[in-house]
Amino acid sequence: MKEIAKEINAITGQSLIMISQSTGKARIDVEASIEAAHKLAERKQADLEHNKKVLNQLEAAEQELTERVKNTERALHGLLRRLSKNLHYCRTR
Repeated sequence: MKEIAKEINAITGQSLIMISQSTGKARIDVEASIEAAHKLAERKQADLEHNKKVLNQLEAAEQELTERVKNTERALHGLLRRLSKNLHYCRTR
């Protein structure tokens, strides 16, 4: 709860706990806490959506990189076969 209160304080710039001038007791500003909680939820949702987008981009980049590695391996394998044939040809001459 303290962490949530700190985040809300950071968003709104005010504490949700106020000291009553008449009684001197701490009280919670319910309206401010509800509004701040909604703002916090919206911010967390936006963060989640952003993180999902970044994750999708990373997964796509990973797939592309994997395909490039496979293509490079195939090309290198082909080059090695040709070099091996050429070496064998040179030795038999």
